[in-house]
Amino acid sequence: MNNSPKHKIADAYILCGGKSSRMGTEKGLVKINGRALISYVMDAVKPIADNIYLVGNSKEYLNFGLPVLKDMKLNKGPMGGIYTAMSHTKANEILILSCDIPFITTKTLGKLIAAKENQHGVITLKTSDGRQPLVGIYPTELRKFIAENLKNNNLKLMTFLSAIQSAELVIEDKIETFNVNSPKDIQLAEEILGAMG
Repeated sequence: MNNSPKHKIADAYILCGGKSSRMGTEKGLVKINGRALISYVMDAVKPIADNIYLVGNSKEYLNFGLPVLKDMKLNKGPMGGIYTAMSHTKANEILILSCDIPFITTKTLGKLIAAKENQHGVITLKTSDGRQPLVGIYPTELRKFIAENLKNNNLKLMTFLSAIQSAELVIEDKIETFNVNSPKDIQLAEEILGAMG
């Protein structure tokens, strides 16, 4: 019996961010129950992406056995990371994910890919906590518009999304997009993982 996911995407890019001010270190490398935070995201993506790339500037990301792309636009936040991903891919659309969402599931990412097939533009997840721009599928035709935003230092993704055609896939379980941003969040994430067994 074939258990491979029905909906897949060619290229997925995990944005590693950088040295988080609240975390005080490289966020993606922070350990949750002994495993690097980014590894949880990688596990969810592997079944639904043909290729996975990490966008980050720390050499330590090379230890995960995936290609690592250095930010082409330094200190430009997620917008810069998306630009780097779009400049690298040959695909028409790419899956963009942040490195700090350990509870994202393969099932939800598959639903996002399926939903994208029926609409044009960007599609992102949305929970009761609001829109999640760093769990989304972005058409690479937006690269020039992103370049303009970077040039003008317009770096807010929510503002960017409001200016283009975009859609949202609403999911009920907001734990899937729980961001680990601080040492307190690490403790909470470990408690959640413990409760999940």
